[in-house]
Amino acid sequence: MAADWFGSVLSKIVTPSENLLSYVTEQINNGFIIKENVVKILNKADFNITDIEIDKIKVDPDAAMRSLSAHSGDVFSADFKKLLLAGKVITINLGFKHLIRNAGVEKAVTLPYEQQSLGTQRLYQFAGVLDLLMRH
Repeated sequence: MAADWFGSVLSKIVTPSENLLSYVTEQINNGFIIKENVVKILNKADFNITDIEIDKIKVDPDAAMRSLSAHSGDVFSADFKKLLLAGKVITINLGFKHLIRNAGVEKAVTLPYEQQSLGTQRLYQFAGVLDLLMRH
C-alpha cells in the first residue's frame, strides 16, 4: 500500500530531477520542517552527521553590483537590483557537521552541502519531505 502511494502520488509530485534543496532549507528556517528530524534521518545513512548549520549572510550590495556588471552584463531585472541595493538579498550557506574520530580523538568538522556525496545531498532533500509526511 505504501509503495502504491509512493508510485501513484509522490512520484507525480517529486520527480527524480526535482531539486528540493531550496524548499527544504527554507522550510527548516521557517520551522515547518523540524531540523532535528532531518538530522536523525541523515544519521541513519551517515553516522557521522550530527547537525545541520544554516547561515544567512546579507549580500554586500556594492560588491554584488560590481560582480554582476562584470560577469552578467544587464541580465538581472530592475526589481532584483532594487532589492539588492536595499540590502534585502541574502545568501544561504548550508553545512553538515560531521563527527570525525582520529586516533581516539573526536572532532566536529562542518562541510558545505556541495562537498557532501550526491546521495547525502538527495537524502537531505527527501528527509525534509519525509518529516512533513510523517507529522501531517
